[in-house]
Amino acid sequence: MEPIVDELSKKYQDDIDFKIMDINSEGTSKYGVSYVPTFIFQKTDGEIKDKIVGSTGREALENKIIELKKD
Repeated sequence: MEPIVDELSKKYQDDIDFKIMDINSEGTSKYGVSYVPTFIFQKTDGEIKDKIVGSTGREALENKIIELKKD
């Protein structure tokens, strides 16, 4: 998944802030992460808009980004 996330983070660097959290970080409990990978999409105010749990393809991940950018 890392190459896909790296590619998308470069492509959308002006619009989206990508963060990778260690499974042992406090963020995992804060966001209810119990499975890796988990992709959490949130607004700048912290509101969670959506979540993808488990491996997903590049196209599905980018489609979710495009969909949520419209909001």
